[in-house]
Amino acid sequence: MKLPKKFSQKSRKVFFFIHLWTGLLIGLWFVMMGLTGSALAWKTEIAEWEARQITGATLPKAGDKIIPASKAIEAFQTAYPDVNFGRGGLNVPNSHGGYYSIISRSRGEGDERVTNVYLINPVTAQVYPPVDQAKLWIDITEHFHWSLLLGVRGVQTNGFLTFFTLFMLISGLWLWWPSNIKQLKQRIWWKKGVSLRRSLYDLHNMLGIYLFPMLVLLVITGLVICYNGQTEQSIRVGLNRLAGIKEEPRGERGGGGEGRGEGRAREGAAGRGSAAGATGARGAGAGRGEGAPRGERGAGRGEGAPRGEGAPRGEG
Repeated sequence: MKLPKKFSQKSRKVFFFIHLWTGLLIGLWFVMMGLTGSALAWKTEIAEWEARQITGATLPKAGDKIIPASKAIEAFQTAYPDVNFGRGGLNVPNSHGGYYSIISRSRGEGDERVTNVYLINPVTAQVYPPVDQAKLWIDITEHFHWSLLLGVRGVQTNGFLTFFTLFMLISGLWLWWPSNIKQLKQRIWWKKGVSLRRSLYDLHNMLGIYLFPMLVLLVITGLVICYNGQTEQSIRVGLNRLAGIKEEPRGERGGGGEGRGEGRAREGAAGRGSAAGATGARGAGAGRGEGAPRGERGAGRGEGAPRGEGAPRGEG
């Protein structure tokens, strides 16, 4: 079924306008995100290479016997016994050579977090001085990819531009969509003997439609990463609605919610929602003893006082 001709032409102009200007405005940003994201795929290798340039470490010779990872960890703990690398982990040399590297995260002055890279010679077990990861080019690249070097505002800007990239892709698909099989064959294949301008147009269409699924996947996952907190909350609320669980607004839970902890507050809300008609009689279900300090639990239950005589929830 075809749309009326006037409506179809008008819609095409609107979608072409959206596709053209979103492409011009965010095209450079999209290219930069692609280049920096590709570089981050080799973040560990690039960081190790940069650290070697700073420390002057040289690659082991072919045929040298590589020490096991346990020996590398032992050498590191001997050289830096006070450094904890549990969260950073140990990177082992790849098949083309390289060094053992350890990434350690610690607190610097104030609340500033410091991340250091330690190289361990895979042959001699020599531990090189730490290199501040913030000084490495790959770390700056990661910050640019994540926040455009603008902090929280940069993350929000990335999310905003990613959202408009989705509009660009959808409008491009609408403009490409053929009206019959003959047009479909023409739009998925290269045409010979045409002008340069037409060849570039066909190339744009072919690359766009062949890469469309991957680009949409990149955009959607990028949006989820930018707004992971909101995404997690939306999923939780949706699942609770499907299960018939009603959540109270956070502001109505009372000041005692902070003392009880977020996990217990959620458990209490789930218990209240699953007990039909129990809004006025929570004493038999989720007890105040869970939220009250340990020293008050025994006293509260031993006295057997009515719920109305207890302290308000905000004071618990």
